[in-house]
Amino acid sequence: MYVDLTRVEDEDFEAALPQLEAASGIIFDLRGYPQVSIGTIGHLIDEPVKSPQMWVPLVTQPDQQNLEFEFSTWEVEPKAPRFEGRIAFLTDGQALSYAETYMSIIEHYQLAEIVGEPTGGTNGNVNQFSIPGKYTLYWTGMKVLKHDGSQHHGVGIQPTIFVSRTIQGIAEGRDEQIERAIEAVKQSPTSAVHTLGSTTVRAADGMTMVYVPDGEFRMGITGSLADHPHAVALDSFRIDQTEVANNHYRRCVEAGTCRAPTTCSWGEPTYEDAARADHPVICVTWQNANAYCRWARGRLPTEAEWEYVARGPDSAIYPWGDEFDGTRLNSCDVNCPHRDQRVTDYDDGYALTAPVGSYPSAVSWCGALDMAGNVWEWVADWHGPYPLTRQTNPTGPESGSERVVRGGSWFDYNEYGFLRADNRHPYEPRAADHLVGFRCVVPAGE
Repeated sequence: MYVDLTRVEDEDFEAALPQLEAASGIIFDLRGYPQVSIGTIGHLIDEPVKSPQMWVPLVTQPDQQNLEFEFSTWEVEPKAPRFEGRIAFLTDGQALSYAETYMSIIEHYQLAEIVGEPTGGTNGNVNQFSIPGKYTLYWTGMKVLKHDGSQHHGVGIQPTIFVSRTIQGIAEGRDEQIERAIEAVKQSPTSAVHTLGSTTVRAADGMTMVYVPDGEFRMGITGSLADHPHAVALDSFRIDQTEVANNHYRRCVEAGTCRAPTTCSWGEPTYEDAARADHPVICVTWQNANAYCRWARGRLPTEAEWEYVARGPDSAIYPWGDEFDGTRLNSCDVNCPHRDQRVTDYDDGYALTAPVGSYPSAVSWCGALDMAGNVWEWVADWHGPYPLTRQTNPTGPESGSERVVRGGSWFDYNEYGFLRADNRHPYEPRAADHLVGFRCVVPAGE
């Protein structure tokens, strides 16, 4: 079923609810300004959702010195009936202001496929001013941030399926964006097998994911004041079997969502080296990694999820057990270029990064690889001391100045515990260096 949200009004939308509820697939066209209220999102959700962060300037002086902002947001409540069919939203650069508030909720809560091109990136009370020559200037009266606090202006909402209309398509009377959206809603979701270590392949990038059942473990490091052991219970999820490789990341770059990591704040990138297409992508910031996972219809793992995958219910010290074995991972061995750190007792076969999945004997209890060495991995959390009490699905501190990386890298050796599965390391989120990569997770039901 097709609904043009730039033309249909609330009364017509309400009248069509029976057909929308029964539809196996719905395409909502938001390539422009919506005429229907944002409350229609209520038919796609089971719990309340929030709008993006709106910061309204409070101008106290003509020169705008000492400018302060007032925070504003609002909730959308669930509505009956719930639309159970597959959903796709069409959008492009014509989607501005209120349309971007609409789409930001769809993007953040992953309520549907987003097909087309990025939105205008101008949310926040768009104003216009006409000048001679039939030109019009547009500006925004608010500072709008995405739900995760990242920049919206000039970035916009990114499609999960990037499609541009072409001159040839227009000449033929075709709309390639609608055609691709039809394909998306016709695709039947695959029935995933929910058993320990079972695998599925993610459509966006071809990544193999392993199933991690719900459970509980002891998270933390014995003897540490800030990182002391505590019980953590987690719901089930799926996690990438390996670190995201250059050939995975290239799909996101080609889709127009990700930045090609061709420069590093420290070290040399490998993205453009065809011989390292299967090596972990490096020289990516936390925001780059987060954007990729969102594009792939996932997210970065929480610190607790990452450690559970690496250690398991028995809280092992390493993914393979409690004894270190330098043949099971890529660390600073005899090949390592950093002579003052190399450990000559081991030869892992690589001086720098290794192809993802190169050490099958290091597989963790649930089937994940590369959980120790090769590259550090970004996780979702801000860095901060662990809580004292038992936690359920913890997401870390609400704010901070540094994110967390886990797992150690080819640069590290084990004298200081960098390669232990319980080790955590604070890291500048804007850093894009040759030691850090990432992997993604997806909720088990998706």
